[in-house]
Amino acid sequence: MARLIPRPVQQARTGGVLDVSRLGPVVATGAELASLVGVAADMLARYGAPAAEAEDPSALPRVELRLDLPPAAPPATPPGAQTAASPGAPPVVTQPGDSQDEAYRLQVEQAGIRCTGRTPAGVLRAVSTLAQLVAETGELPCQVIEDNPRVGWRGLMVDVARSFRTPAELREVVDLCVLYKLNRLHLHLTDDEAWRLAIPGLPELTDAPVSSGGTGYYTVTEFGDLQDYAAERHVIVVPEIDLPGHCGALVRAIPSLARLPRPAWLAADAAYAGPIDLADDATRALVGQIVGQVARQTRGPYIHIGADEAYGADDQAFATAVRFLRARVREAGKEPVAWQEAARAGVDERDILQHWISLAMTGLSATESPTLRRHFESADADVRAAVAGGARLLLSPQSHAYLDRPYDPAIAPADQRDVARRLGFPHYPPHTVAAAAAWDPDSAGLPGAHIAGVEATLFGETITSFADLTTMLLPRLPAIAESAWTGRPAPWTEMRQSLASHAPLWRRRDWAFFASTEVDWA
Repeated sequence: MARLIPRPVQQARTGGVLDVSRLGPVVATGAELASLVGVAADMLARYGAPAAEAEDPSALPRVELRLDLPPAAPPATPPGAQTAASPGAPPVVTQPGDSQDEAYRLQVEQAGIRCTGRTPAGVLRAVSTLAQLVAETGELPCQVIEDNPRVGWRGLMVDVARSFRTPAELREVVDLCVLYKLNRLHLHLTDDEAWRLAIPGLPELTDAPVSSGGTGYYTVTEFGDLQDYAAERHVIVVPEIDLPGHCGALVRAIPSLARLPRPAWLAADAAYAGPIDLADDATRALVGQIVGQVARQTRGPYIHIGADEAYGADDQAFATAVRFLRARVREAGKEPVAWQEAARAGVDERDILQHWISLAMTGLSATESPTLRRHFESADADVRAAVAGGARLLLSPQSHAYLDRPYDPAIAPADQRDVARRLGFPHYPPHTVAAAAAWDPDSAGLPGAHIAGVEATLFGETITSFADLTTMLLPRLPAIAESAWTGRPAPWTEMRQSLASHAPLWRRRDWAFFASTEVDWA
């Protein structure tokens, strides 16, 4: 039986066992949970507990889904929780902002199993716990588990701009998120390399040649279907259109867009792509059209506007761009999320900024890469400005939550030494799985009221296949999910045992993983 990741708040044995091989059907009490029955049955079957065949399945112990926990006190509307749809948009899939909305109770008795939540999302978190418990086991100890997350936003960002992944592969990523109780899938859809989302009326965006990462893009239908699949599992898809920097693909497709001039301080031999200039009327109009189309395709409440590494934009040009993008997203009925540099354009209590870097994290000395150092010297001030302005921060520290960091060759098994050499952004120092698992969200030193949540990221510079993607995520993503859900890392002596017990789940799904020598794999 797999050890639970994340660890629940309370878990108590009650005596006796349930024979999982005789588990009956999944049933729901109440119409609100009817749509979860198929999802729950599919989840349990995928991890080793198909419903038993019998002439009278009603005589078998059932898995019952229930809405029966006491209601939480209604939270104040959280900053950034606006969910009104823009005209012509599909229905918005809302996600409760209070982490208590995902509280659940799981009761395993000889007579059957009850998955109880305050909301359907909480019920599904109970099913995720059950899926881990039933995997590869015949008898399940009777027990009661009470649990709830520390923060509301627990996410994973996948860079599909640099490494295109098919809709089917992204549904597998959703499944991985659900298994470890993550509730956001952030898709980095555009960058210098490629533009991956179809925009009605602008076919040139996806017709333009890509510079790396394979061909492919998501049609309007494919993007909608992916969001529907995720929403059924209470995962919100957050699309990112990275502006005003990282616009190489956008400018290749539409060369008429205005760009900012090369700054005088930039070294003559330094490569310069240049951000787009959103003070230009024609450029602003076209980008506004794109943002509106993205909003119409987006089911969830958020659009990520990027705003990172806009090298060459002076303070005024950058602030003009960010303020325009925020306003346009809100005009379209969504709420903007941005990388932490957006704090330089000012913030208020509605804003969510993704905290990913500090100068210390870069490891840049005073003489190394003056261009990068110039940019990142302001990083620590970003966080202070965000807190002072009342914004909330999404914790994605490059030091631990960036899962494109290479694995330390010292922990590579003999048959994966080439993987350790090939995968991972080469400019990041490699680290061990234990190092990733040791991350404590409280180390950011931020007041709890200013923490929106936690998000792991996986940029795609070296990823060439779905197996590469899962190898970079596993086994580190479950460890980050532990810290996100519980608010603290598990002791490594416990986490290494838990990770080992999850290898059969990953093999059952054909998810490749990095078999670090730090762990005695099952």
